[in-house]
Parts: sequence; C-alpha cells; structure tokens
Amino acid sequence: MTFNISQFKGAFKYGGLRTSMFEVQIFNPATAIGDILSKFRVSAAALPESTLNANDVNYFGRVVKVAGSRTYADWNVTAYEDEDYTFRDSLETWAASINSPETNLRVFATSEMEEYKADAYITAYSQTGQLLKRYKFIGLFPTSVGSIEMGWEGNNVASFQTTFAYDYFLPDDSVNTIASSEASTVV
Repeated sequence: MTFNISQFKGAFKYGGLRTSMFEVQIFNPATAIGDILSKFRVSAAALPESTLNANDVNYFGRVVKVAGSRTYADWNVTAYEDEDYTFRDSLETWAASINSPETNLRVFATSEMEEYKADAYITAYSQTGQLLKRYKFIGLFPTSVGSIEMGWEGNNVASFQTTFAYDYFLPDDSVNTIASSEASTVV
C-alpha cells in the first residue's frame, strides 16, 4: 500500500464533519418555556444509536443468525444552566408531570402515553452553516434529570445531564443539502 496524501485529502472533501456544529430542539409537553432554550443550552448530545439484534436459530448443531428486532439506546444530552434555572426546571416539571414525587400520580389530563411523550430533533450543520443531517426522536420523555455538581474549586458554568427514553428515531435525509446537490450532478 502506498501513501498518497492527495487521495486522503480527496476523501475529506469538506474537511471533516465538525462535531460542535449542531443544535438540539426538545418539545416539552408539560411546559413550553424550555423549548426554545434547548437550542442554546444543550451543549453535548449524540446522534442516535440503534441496534439490530441477531437471534440464534439452531439447526442440526449449527447456529444460523437471523435478524431480530431493533432496539434504541437511551439518549443523553448535557445542558448548561443559567441562574434562572429555566431549562432544568422545565425538565423537572416534565418528569414530575409523568409521575408526581408527592402523589405518585400522573399530572397530565389523561393517562395516555401521548400526553407525556414528545418529539425532539438533533441537527448537524456544515462549517458554512448548511443543514446537513437531522434526526427526529419519536415518543421521547425524560427518565433522569442529572445533578449539577457544585464546588468551591473552579469557576465553571453549571451543566447537567438528562437521559431520555424514546420509541424510535427517523433520519431526515432530505435535509442534507450537500449530498442532495452532489447527487443531482452525478450523471
């Protein structure tokens, strides 16, 4: 194998995906006050993960792998908090509305899942601000609103992690403006 820097650079035509060029939007069914803040406060999140499980089927001493069901890993986001506690409060209100800490009851009007589940998006952008990729989370709700570590050492902006469960996600491939424009030029 020969080393060829030109071929390597050609494989990264755009200079590589920048992981800091993203935003998250979460729609909270309990209180909308944090909805717009999620675009500015969520400082870290992952593009979603799913696993297609394999089932072992035995036949005459041999194991055959058969595709099984898809499962979706929980989604963790890290968010900054301001002195108003608006974003964290909105997530705590959502979680408490699903199951009240005092009464152990749901606060929403009905016990239907659609009352407390919501949608969320994570969107990746190019270095020039073009929308590259978007994933939509369906049936999302918080399962854990993490702690904010306080301490006299350091001078950091407070942050905390929230874990969300969701039913599934859908990639929105129509939003990749770079790939769409290149596909239309291929003969």
